[in-house]
Order: sequence, then C-alpha cells, then structure tokens
Amino acid sequence: MTPKKRMPPRYQPGDLSLLAEILTDRPNLTDAACRGAWRLVDEALHPQPNADPSAARARLTALCRTCPARAACSESLVNH
Repeated sequence: MTPKKRMPPRYQPGDLSLLAEILTDRPNLTDAACRGAWRLVDEALHPQPNADPSAARARLTALCRTCPARAACSESLVNH
C-alpha cells in the first residue's frame, strides 16, 4: 500500500508554515510501529549525556524490523 503524502502548506509565515514545509512530500505513516514511541526514539537516537543508548537502540531496531510501514520509511534502522 502506498502511503498518503502530506498536503502542501496553506499557512501564513510562522511556526505552522515551517512545520508544514518540513513535512511536505514526506509519507504519512499512520501504521508505523514507532508512532507514539517517542520516548524510545529519543533514548535511542538522542541519548542524554553519559547515557548508553545501546539497549534502547536495540529495542527500536527490533520495532523497525516488524513495522508494516518500514518499506516507505526513510528513517528505518534496518535495511529495506
């Protein structure tokens, strides 16, 4: 199934238009396994100083391997 594309921005200059510009032409992966797992993503990809992100990265990689949206995801941690 081909993921839906986000619509072009329709906002005035400001934060919303910047966000819309960033997301334009990015797939809308509503069935991504990592949706709602922002803490895990942050721990794995943006660890706190002196933190070891290896366990979080391993959990996130396992999540990516089972994700139904993996083929369309440009951020996947595993090969397509």
